[in-house]
Parts: sequence; structure tokens; C-alpha cells
Amino acid sequence: MSLSFYRQFLFQSKGSYHIYIGEGYSGPVQPQQHEFYHCTYITEGQILENQLGKEFLQGAGECFFTPAGINHSLYIFENTKYFCLSFSKSIADILFSYFQNLRRDFSNLPPIIKLTEKMQHRLCLCLHCLLDEQDYDSASSFEIGHFLTISALIIMLRDSYSTCYPPIPLPTPTKENYAVQIQRCIQHIDTNFDQPLTIDELVQISMLSKSTFYKAFEQYTGMSAKQYLAEIRIKQAIQLMSIGHIPLNEIARRVGYDDFSTFYRNFIRIKGISPAQYRNDFVLPTSQQ
Repeated sequence: MSLSFYRQFLFQSKGSYHIYIGEGYSGPVQPQQHEFYHCTYITEGQILENQLGKEFLQGAGECFFTPAGINHSLYIFENTKYFCLSFSKSIADILFSYFQNLRRDFSNLPPIIKLTEKMQHRLCLCLHCLLDEQDYDSASSFEIGHFLTISALIIMLRDSYSTCYPPIPLPTPTKENYAVQIQRCIQHIDTNFDQPLTIDELVQISMLSKSTFYKAFEQYTGMSAKQYLAEIRIKQAIQLMSIGHIPLNEIARRVGYDDFSTFYRNFIRIKGISPAQYRNDFVLPTSQQ
């Protein structure tokens, strides 16, 4: 039974992928084409690939892709060891959804993809996991081979693809772009102003990067998140001043300030006068009317 027939048989039995390690053979592999895609990652030695009449000599730490329906042949040199990963159109569709500028014949990528040592290490770990997973029951709902296949393909492609197609910058934060995320943060502040809130907590709630959060929050509210929190706390403190004669240090604690001096400084910065003076000038005269 030929290697090609053996691989096709196993590939069909698995449904969406097949992987094997090639070693111990040197010499030509006759021209062939398949209905599925496959890629080859070389760990030792060299392979000469002929695809569409063009020859490329691939070495250790390099990988190459063969599209579906393309006639190709190989010459495998002595002492060569490699992974060959075949994958179906359904896997390819997912892959191309990640790399949207990538042509389905891979013609807009370098014919030889050289991986860094770090990427080689990650790829080998992923491929060995995939080899083990291949023996798992394909009918099980816990079979994860297709996820590992996509992960391995992404590891092979992402650095080369990113060089050819740098990522598109995120849109400049505006009220419209991140309104939902910032409204979620504002609601959290309005509800939990009396708790020890942190910027990192708000960043997590927004699910934005810290730098994007800072810009988006200021675009949406006209002030920083820290300033917004202080404004809410001082507003609530003024409301508490009108309820009987609650000591100012207790008011500070109720609106989220463990440190009275911070409450005092923020009150003066926002209202222009001290809390005590504000109570005497504005709150007490109103309550005596």
C-alpha cells in the first residue's frame, strides 16, 4: 500500500485532518494532487518541492503549504524528518477566516516560511499533541483534533502573514466606537462608588486595553475615569450632608474614601471650598428655611 493511499485512507476516516511523521525514506515522491490541503514542517534534513513547475529547497525549521488540487512532487534527502499535516476544506475555511488576505493557493506568502526557534518549539509541542489526539475516538464530543490543527496552522502562518499584512490599527476611540463598553463602566461606578474601585477593575469590565479605555472614557464623558469617580463621590457626599448632622469623616467613608485627606482634597478641587465650609454656607442655611 503506497504512502499516499495510506494517508488518504486515514484522512477520510478522521474526517477533517490527518498527521504523520515522515522519516526513514529518501528519494523522489511521484507527482500527485489531492482534494485536501496539506502543509509540511521539516525538523531535520531537506526536501526539494516542485509546485507548478517551480522548485524550492526547504530545510530544518521551515514549512511549506500545498493547496488542494495542485499537482506537486517532492524529493526527500537522506536523514530527513518532517511532519506532514493534511486538512480538509472545512478546516481551510476556518483558517482563511483568520487570515482574510491570504489566497487559497497561498501564492501571496513566501514559498519558504522560516520559523523562529520559539515558534518551532511551540509548533512541535502542538503537532505532537495532535499526533496523540489522532488516536482519540473521532465520534466523541470531546475530540479536539480540529482545534489543534487550526492552532498548528496559525503558528506556522502568523509571523509570515503579519509581515506581509501588518494588522489594521484599531479605530480611534470615539463616543460611537466604544459607547457600550464605557456605559457599562459608568453604570458600575454609579452603583459601586462607595467601594474601593480601581482603574484596573474598570479596564477589565470594559474589556478594552488600558490605553484604549483611557481615551474612550475621556471621549465619552469629557473627563478621566478617576475624575468621574471623584465627581460622583462628592455629589453623593453633598446629598449626605443634607441628612441630619453626619460627621464629615463618616460621610467620606460612606462615599468610598478610606482616607479623609483624599476626600478633603477632592472636595476642594471640585467645589472650590472645604466640606465644612460648603456645609455651613449652602447646606445648613437651606435646612433652616
